[in-house]
Amino acid sequence: MVSHENTISTILKGVLLGVLLMLVWFLGARKVTDTLSSSPENVTEETIFLDGTLKNRQKMTVSTTFSIPLGNLDHQIGFMPYQEKVPPGWAQGALPTELYRSPSQITWIGDPYGPRLTGWNSNGKLEASLALPFLRNEAASGKEIVGYTLTPSADNGWFVLNNQNKKIYRLDSNGDVIQILSVPLMLSDHRIVLTISPFFEVINDRWIFVTVESARQPFSTLKGFAGGSYLDTNWESFFLSLTGEVIGPLPEQTAILPFQEGLISWTYEPGELSLQWFPDPLSLSHPQKTWIIRNPVWHYGGMIGTDVENNIYFWADQSTIGQIQTRLSEVRYMELPAGEKKFPVSISSDGEIGYILSNKQVLQVCFVKMTD
Repeated sequence: MVSHENTISTILKGVLLGVLLMLVWFLGARKVTDTLSSSPENVTEETIFLDGTLKNRQKMTVSTTFSIPLGNLDHQIGFMPYQEKVPPGWAQGALPTELYRSPSQITWIGDPYGPRLTGWNSNGKLEASLALPFLRNEAASGKEIVGYTLTPSADNGWFVLNNQNKKIYRLDSNGDVIQILSVPLMLSDHRIVLTISPFFEVINDRWIFVTVESARQPFSTLKGFAGGSYLDTNWESFFLSLTGEVIGPLPEQTAILPFQEGLISWTYEPGELSLQWFPDPLSLSHPQKTWIIRNPVWHYGGMIGTDVENNIYFWADQSTIGQIQTRLSEVRYMELPAGEKKFPVSISSDGEIGYILSNKQVLQVCFVKMTD
């Protein structure tokens, strides 16, 4: 027969053991939680909300302007003969689509006639000319060039995307090719690769963001039409490193800009513009900072670019540019001169806005700054 005292003793021991086990579990679980909260995957995201309405309007003043004549001489910008029958700017390659100004105040313009990259001082005098022979059309040599996009590198060199042969050329400051990166065609899962989007970005001279346009079926004519169309066109974005690493495909409609030694990914929904900052492409699932601009004035042209460190620029309408000042946490709007076709538009490292006006005789290069 079991004594009453032994029964109580057994129950107490069980209760004490249960409490001890719960205490050990609690301490262990708490320790794991602390470890997770300090890991990179759980970095606290900072979210900043900004008013994007037209409350803050600023005027623009011209800081630099000069003219370059159109023609086939060294001190001119080329104008292709086969495109002289159409208004300048309407045919691809007829007029420059590349415009950058360096911290040394040299304005770089892509000349489609060479093809070449030309550098001009603030008086419109040619200071440098870099030949780009790898941009000539392989299918029609000497007659035209392929679509291309330029972006400067941190060592005063350049990255050049050739849309036709799907290659990216890295140039040094003298214009010599120091590396050729081929965009892997297998990225599109055996689809037919049509082109590489000209809107590519380079992050910290290491990662290149590209968008590949592809189709499952080839070009097919349409009944009743002279032309035709590609069926099931698809857009896929990837990050490619200069050492051959690949990240992607990324979520649809991913858009990237370099910013603050990292990158921002931006999306627009009616009434809200959202921007997320990441230190590098390897951390895309864990943004460290988010700006949400409520009720921005937004144009279908979308983002223009950044001055890399402080401000992000977007189109509000055809003559108004929005500026997101991340350090001051406010949105300002700037009016460009109205009534003129401005293309291309770029942002210099000091935050000035550059654009080109053109007719059949000259290019008018303008840089404007905001009046505080």
